[in-house]
Amino acid sequence: MAFDTTQNAYLSLRNIIGERTSGVVFWTGSGLSAQVGLPTWGELRAALMNALAERVSQMDESERGSLQGTARAVEKETNNWRAFQMLRGALGSTTWRATIRQSLLMYTSVGLPPLYERMWRLQPHGLLTLNLDRLATRSHADLGTGPVLTEFNGNQVANFTHVLKSRSPFICQLHGNIEDTSSWILTSSELNSLLSNPGYDNFITSCLSAKTVVLVGISADDVAVGGFLDRLVGLDVGDHYWFTDRRDYKTNQWAEERGIRLIQYNAPDGNHADLLEAFHDLVSFIPAEDTADLGPIIPEGLEPSNEVLPVENDLLMMDAETIRRALNEEATRILASHSREASEDYARFAKDYDEAIYRAWYTSTSPGANVLLGHVLNEEIAIGAFGKVYQALDSDGTRVAVKVLHEDMRRNQDLFHSFRRGVRSMKILSDRGVQGMVPYRKAFEIPAIVVMDFMDGPNLSEAVASTQVSEWDLILRIGTEISDIVRQGHLLPERVLHRDLRPSNVMLRGFYGAPHEWDVVVLDFDLSWHKGALEKSVTHGATLWGYLAPEQIEDIQGVSTRHTAVDSFGLGMILFFMLSGRDPVPDQHRHGDWEETLYRMAVRRPCTQWNSVPTRFARLVKSATLQDQPDRWDMTQIQAELQRLLEAVLHPSSLRSAELVAEEIASRCEFSSGYEWDPNQLSAFKEQPSGVRLEIRGDESARRVIVSIGWAEPGVQGRRNVGRWIEPALRSAQEILHSAGWRIESRRTNYAHLALSASLSGPDALRDMRVTVDSLNRAMAQVRFS
Repeated sequence: MAFDTTQNAYLSLRNIIGERTSGVVFWTGSGLSAQVGLPTWGELRAALMNALAERVSQMDESERGSLQGTARAVEKETNNWRAFQMLRGALGSTTWRATIRQSLLMYTSVGLPPLYERMWRLQPHGLLTLNLDRLATRSHADLGTGPVLTEFNGNQVANFTHVLKSRSPFICQLHGNIEDTSSWILTSSELNSLLSNPGYDNFITSCLSAKTVVLVGISADDVAVGGFLDRLVGLDVGDHYWFTDRRDYKTNQWAEERGIRLIQYNAPDGNHADLLEAFHDLVSFIPAEDTADLGPIIPEGLEPSNEVLPVENDLLMMDAETIRRALNEEATRILASHSREASEDYARFAKDYDEAIYRAWYTSTSPGANVLLGHVLNEEIAIGAFGKVYQALDSDGTRVAVKVLHEDMRRNQDLFHSFRRGVRSMKILSDRGVQGMVPYRKAFEIPAIVVMDFMDGPNLSEAVASTQVSEWDLILRIGTEISDIVRQGHLLPERVLHRDLRPSNVMLRGFYGAPHEWDVVVLDFDLSWHKGALEKSVTHGATLWGYLAPEQIEDIQGVSTRHTAVDSFGLGMILFFMLSGRDPVPDQHRHGDWEETLYRMAVRRPCTQWNSVPTRFARLVKSATLQDQPDRWDMTQIQAELQRLLEAVLHPSSLRSAELVAEEIASRCEFSSGYEWDPNQLSAFKEQPSGVRLEIRGDESARRVIVSIGWAEPGVQGRRNVGRWIEPALRSAQEILHSAGWRIESRRTNYAHLALSASLSGPDALRDMRVTVDSLNRAMAQVRFS
C-alpha cells in the first residue's frame, strides 16, 4: 500500500522542507536502529534479564532470594525506565555496562538505516536522537558532504544552545552515546535528573520554539519524548510533526494536545517501506510556481451600489473620481458572493467598461483633481517602471502612502496576478500582526492601488547614499532586522515570501530622530515581482534587477521561485549594497572576480571590535548569492550568522561559539594573515613555501579552539641543515603555548618534520585575546627556521 501523500499534515511539512521556510530538526527514536538489527528497548531489557539470571545461577542457593525477587519485580514492571533502574541495582555497574555495550557495539558493523541518509539529504539543522548508537553520525560521514557536525550528549546541552544559531548541523544524543558510559540516560533516576535540568529544558524548549521538529522512529517505549512534551501542553511552540504507523484515538488525542501533527503511514509486519517512500518524496519535491489566479480584489470601504450602473458613454461624461467610485461600487456588488461565477461576471464587466476604467486611472496632485477614492494626493514621492507613490491624506486626515500601478500594466496578466498576490500577502502579514512591515490599509483594482501607513525616514538606498550607514554595528543590525522580518513571513502557515528585496523596499523608520529608537521596516511583500519582470518594481527602474535571483529571471529546470532561497539572494545583494555603496550589476554573482570583489570591499571596512567580521560578512554574501539555489544559504542560516556577528561586535566577551573565536584568532595572528577558511572543518589554515603550516579550528563539540602547528622539509630547493634545531624549536613552541594556558594535545618530530597540536577553551581564549594571539605568534616564530 503506497504512502498517502495527500495528508494535510504531510503536505504542510513537505512545503516547509521544499521551500525551506523553517529550520528542521529530526527527533529519532529506537525504531530507526531496530530496522538494522540493533536491539529495541524490550530486547535490551531481555539481555539484562539474561545477565541477571546468569548471576542468580552462579550464586549459592541460600543467597539467591533477593535477586530472584528483583527479577520477578522487573518482569511485572511495565515502565522500562523503572525496570532498568532495578536491573542496574541488581547487576552492579560493571556487569550493567558490559551487557549494554555487548548488545549495542555491533552498531559499528551493521548497515546504515536508509532513512538517515534521506534525512541528511534534506539538509536539516540538526538531529536529536534517543539512541546510544552513533548510526546517525556514521550516516552523515558516509555522505561525505557538508560542514562538520557538532556532537554533544543530553547532559551537556546547557553548553550548546548556541548551536541553534549556527549554520552547521548538530547531533544531540539525548540519552548519551555508547562509548561514554557517564553520558547514559537509561534509568528512571537518570531520566528524571535530565528532565529536571534547566539547561535541558531551555535547549529543548528553544529547539521547539525556533525550529520545526519532526519525530521519526519514535516508539511507544520512547516516553522521554512524551515526558518532555507533556510539560508543553497549553504552550504555543508552533506546529511539529510525527511520522507514525499508530492510528488509535489515544495517540491522536495526545498529539493534538501537544501541537504535534500526525503523518500516518502503514507498516504491515514491521515493514516501513511506506516511510522510506515518504522521505524519497520529500527529497525529490520541488515547490510549484504561483500560477493560480487569485481572483479580483474586492474594493474595501465601499458599499455595493443599489443603483444601476450607467452605460459607459454616460459614465464617461463624469469626472474621474465619480467614475472610480461608481465602478468600484459595482465591482463590490458583483464580487460580494465570492463565487467563480462572480469572477467571470467581473471579467465581463471590466471588458464592457474598459474605457471608463482607463479614465479611472487618472491621478493628479492639483487641488480639485487630487482625490483618489477618498484619499487626497498631496505629493508624488517616487516613480518607477511599475507605478507611482504618493504621499496622501486618508478620509480621517491620517497621512498615508498610496501606490498606484501604471495604467498600461493592467493588461499584463502576469503583473496583475503578482499585484493580487502581493495584496493578499500584505493582508496576511497585517492580519497576523507581523512586526516590521508597513501596516496595510486597503487595496483596489480600479485603479490598481495599495494604501499603506506613511513611513517617516529614508529608505536604505537613500541612507547608504548619504553615508549614514557605514559602521559595522549599523550594517549588521539592519541586516539582522531585515532577515528577522522576512523570516517571520516565511514561518506563517501561509508562508509569505517577499521576492523583491532591494534597498528601496527597506525603510529606516525614525532614522533621523533619536539614534536608538529607529527601526527597520520592509515594504512590498511579493507585490511587484513576476516571472519576466526583470528590473521592474513599483517604485524604481531598470538599474536594479541585480537583486533578483537567477530563477526569477530565467527558467531553470528543477528550481522553483516559490522558495526562500529567492529571498536569501535578495538579502545577500542588499548586504553587498551596504558593504560597497553600489547596486549589483546584472549577473554580478557570476562574474569571475565576484569573490575577490567581496573580500576587497570587506577589507576596506575594518572592524576594530572583532577583526574577522569583514571576512565573515563577505563569505556570508557569497553564500547567500550562489547561482545554484540548493547551495544557497537559507534565511535561517543568514539570520543566525548576522546575529552572531552583531553579538561579536557589541558583546564579544559573551560569545560561546568556538569557531567564531578560532577565526578571530586567525585574523589577528601574524603568520595566518591572508588565511583560507574551510567551512566544512570550521578551520582557518595558512601554509608557506618554506613548509610551515598553521591550522586554527573551532571544535564546537568540545567548545575549544585547536591549533595545529607543523613544519615539513619542503624538498630539494628548500633543504637546509635544520635537523638539530627541530626538537629544541618544538620544545620552545610547546612551552610558550603551555605557559599561556594552552593544553598540549600531541607532539611529534623527526629530522625533517615536526607537528604540535594544542587546545584552549573558547572562554579562556576570549578572556585575554591579546595574550592568546601573542602566545601563538611567539610559538610560530620558533618553527619558522628563518
